[in-house]
Formats: sequence, structure tokens, C-alpha cells
Amino acid sequence: MTRATILYGGHEYVVARDEEQVRVEVDELIADGGGWLSVNHGRGRLQPAHLWVDRGVSIAVIDTTQPE
Repeated sequence: MTRATILYGGHEYVVARDEEQVRVEVDELIADGGGWLSVNHGRGRLQPAHLWVDRGVSIAVIDTTQPE
């Protein structure tokens, strides 16, 4: 399963997209002057969350895809 973990504000979030797709989405949001990145938060039962992404906001994207 393709998965990326996002570190934002000292918390971990996950998305079912690969790391490169997330980086492209973040770059587009910043180019548009900022916007909301849809992610999931939690373990087991995931809850939808939205992170504000803009210039000067620290965000890390990590490829956490599980090998098959």
C-alpha cells in the first residue's frame, strides 16, 4: 500500500498517496498562495484532518510505503 507520513506542528498525519504526489500537491498549494492539505490523523481509526500549507510553514513528507 502506498503511504506517506506528514510531520506538521509536531504531529504525524498520513495519506494514501506516495511521497512525490504529496510534495507536488504542497508545491501547488504554495504557488497558489496557500491552501488546505487533506490528510488523516490517528492510529487504527483515522480521522480526516486539514493542514494549512503556505510559505514559511514547516512540513516534512516521508515515504512510509510498506514493502510487499
